[in-house]
Amino acid sequence: MARRRAKRRKQQEALLQLVADIRAGKVNTVQSEDVATDLGLSLSGAPYGSFRDGTPVTEADISRWADEAERGYDLESLRETRAVLSDPALMRQLAESKASLAVGDVVDEAGLRALLTEHNR
Repeated sequence: MARRRAKRRKQQEALLQLVADIRAGKVNTVQSEDVATDLGLSLSGAPYGSFRDGTPVTEADISRWADEAERGYDLESLRETRAVLSDPALMRQLAESKASLAVGDVVDEAGLRALLTEHNR
């Protein structure tokens, strides 16, 4: 337990240092693919990198990350999120759901009630 806390603290400190270095202009791109992946970034020519969708990272993003890092992370929750995001079947299901929403294939409250009533018969 103490070892896990020490490791978590070390990871938090490393992230805080990275964010501080970015803010101070010491780092203007993320050079490590692992770090970029952990932060949800892709390596690019943007000053602070960019998100996977190509949106540049802004000072506001960095500030938000620093605030989050200072509060501390729930590493177990982050691991669970990463596991979900790395599961091809779940990501496929998410993409299908987003596509359905985009074309208006949704069920409103009345439709949901009707489906539940029918199911419970």
